[in-house]
Amino acid sequence: EIGMSAYTSLRRSTRRTRSAPLRTNSEAQNHRLRYHVDSIPQSIMRDAPFDPSLMGDRFMLLCVNKNVGRRPKPVSFLELRDASERAFEVLQKQFEIDSPYAMDLSRIDLSIGLMSNPFEVAAFTMRKLQLLYAITHPKEITTNGVAMTLLVDLHRSIDQLEKHCDQPSRAALHAVKVKISQGLVDVGEMNRDVGPSAIIELGESEARN
Repeated sequence: EIGMSAYTSLRRSTRRTRSAPLRTNSEAQNHRLRYHVDSIPQSIMRDAPFDPSLMGDRFMLLCVNKNVGRRPKPVSFLELRDASERAFEVLQKQFEIDSPYAMDLSRIDLSIGLMSNPFEVAAFTMRKLQLLYAITHPKEITTNGVAMTLLVDLHRSIDQLEKHCDQPSRAALHAVKVKISQGLVDVGEMNRDVGPSAIIELGESEARN
C-alpha cells in the first residue's frame, strides 16, 4: 500500500499553481486536469502501486486516457509473429480444426460447459492467435493495452490447452508461452517512465507514415 508520506507528497505535487485566468470554464477544467496528471513525480508513478481510491475520478479519467505517443514495438513482441503462427498450426493439427469454424451468434447466452470443451477453447485460442499475428506485423499500429491484454489471455488459454495435447505439441506450446511471457515483460517495461496506465501506440515511427 502507498504510505501516507508518499500520498501526502503526491497530493502536494499535484496542487495547481496560480496562473493567468483561462477563457472558459471548460478550458480551465481541462487545464487543471492536465496539470494534475502531468505534474505527478515519476518516482511515485514508477515505484508506488496504483491505488485508484487515492487518486479521484478525474485523475483516473485523465491517467487512463493519457496518450504518450508512438514507440517502436519491442523485438520480443515482433518475434511473437512467428511464434503465433507455430502455435496456430499446432492447435490446428492437435484438435483437427482444418475447416471454417462457425460461431453461434443467434443469442447472447452460451451453452453450459462450452468454454470447458477443449475443442471450443482451441478454436477461440486460434482466433486470438490470428489477432496476435496481425498486431505483430511491423506496420500494424496497436497499443500497449491491447497487446498486454491479448498476451495475458493467450498465455492462460494455451496453459489450459497444454494438458489436452500430446508431448510434442505440449513442448511446442510451452516454447510459445515462454516467448509470450518475454513479450509481456518487455511491453510492460515501456510504461516504466510514463506511468502504469498511460496509452502507448506501438508501431513504426510516425515520421515514416
